[in-house]
Amino acid sequence: MYGTIVRKTMYANFETLCLFDVDIISVKTDRDTYYHIGARKFKLPELKLLADSVQSATFLTERISRELIKKIESLGSTYDANICSGRCGSLIGSKP
Repeated sequence: MYGTIVRKTMYANFETLCLFDVDIISVKTDRDTYYHIGARKFKLPELKLLADSVQSATFLTERISRELIKKIESLGSTYDANICSGRCGSLIGSKP
């Protein structure tokens, strides 16, 4: 259970996120309003490129590669992170 939040606090948090250039999208339905993050700094193909570059760097150990790829995954959405980790997760074990 997440608990409750005061509506004014939520709006203040959205305003703060907007000050830091986070793209907050609101979608209104009949009764509810849903919020999500719109544009991200990196698109999925760019995240894949960064993860592939880390994977192919022979001077990085498997542990360091895994840590860097986790950081790269955090730059995108949860959906992007799942795609990136699924794509790179099996490759890390075969790192030279």
